[in-house]
Amino acid sequence: MTIRNFGAPLSAMLISAFLTVAVSASAAATSVAITNFRAAWVSTATCEPGAVVTVDGTRYICLVKNTNVQPNTNTGDWSIMDAPGATGATGPAGSTGATGATGAQGPQGMTGPPGAMGPAGSHGTAGPAGPTGTAGAQGPAGAQGPAGAQGPQGIQGATGPQGPAGTGGVLVVDNTGATVGRLTSLNSSTGTALMSIAVSYSTSP
Repeated sequence: MTIRNFGAPLSAMLISAFLTVAVSASAAATSVAITNFRAAWVSTATCEPGAVVTVDGTRYICLVKNTNVQPNTNTGDWSIMDAPGATGATGPAGSTGATGATGAQGPQGMTGPPGAMGPAGSHGTAGPAGPTGTAGAQGPAGAQGPAGAQGPQGIQGATGPQGPAGTGGVLVVDNTGATVGRLTSLNSSTGTALMSIAVSYSTSP
């Protein structure tokens, strides 16, 4: 493709209709008169042949009337006029700007799955004993247990002293009605009876 360099950058003023640029379109040389400078290309604007626009600092000339045909992607409707120069050296880094204000907090994310259980920690010291609680209600009586084995027979104790004669039984009275004794035993087989009688004697001088 043959390009005619116009030197200084094109301005927004009307370019003379007599200036032409030779471009290649569909493998054939075409002379297109520069009609105007449209500045930056706009997708909604209709461009007539000869209109010059810029895309990313590079100038393109319209070859065919079109709308929404991006110049740097179509060589049938547009032709480049001046390729961009080589990339310059990287300039020094600028100073760090002031920290911007903190933005609003975003929504809380979903809860992640639980992690693996960690190892058991060391046993802590025992705390003080708590106060004694109140006594609970008495439970029901349990079943009676089996009887225990009989213990050994104890040693017989010594015979105690004989008590005083009783007042009961058969009494013996004299002819005055006074009690003088009592029946101590009765042998039914021999028909004999043993009595104890108190006798008192008096003698004259």
